[in-house]
Amino acid sequence: MTKAEFLAKVQSGQREFENIDLEHVDLSYSKLTGLTFIDCFITASFCNADLSYTKFYRGNIKTCDFRNANLSYATMEMVAFESTKFKGALTTGFSFINNYSYNAAGIGQADFDNWIYDTE
Repeated sequence: MTKAEFLAKVQSGQREFENIDLEHVDLSYSKLTGLTFIDCFITASFCNADLSYTKFYRGNIKTCDFRNANLSYATMEMVAFESTKFKGALTTGFSFINNYSYNAAGIGQADFDNWIYDTE
């Protein structure tokens, strides 16, 4: 899905996205609050985007950039992630539950707080 197609769906009121591919899309500074992504493949820049209350379930988040994004009260659960950056993101109430990276499984909130958050 292209950036224009995705943003048009968001602007028309679609809140849930299932089995979509967002590849090499720059969504920096976008307001994407309260969306739900289920089983999606995402390689995107979300720098400075507002993703508060957004949920990512299952799927893949690869080479994404969440630096300085608002992830307040967002959730990432059972997501495979690789080479993803989070440094500077707002993470009040953020939930990081049972995720995967490379061969490591069960990566949770303590892992996010202790070493993943500082990735840049």
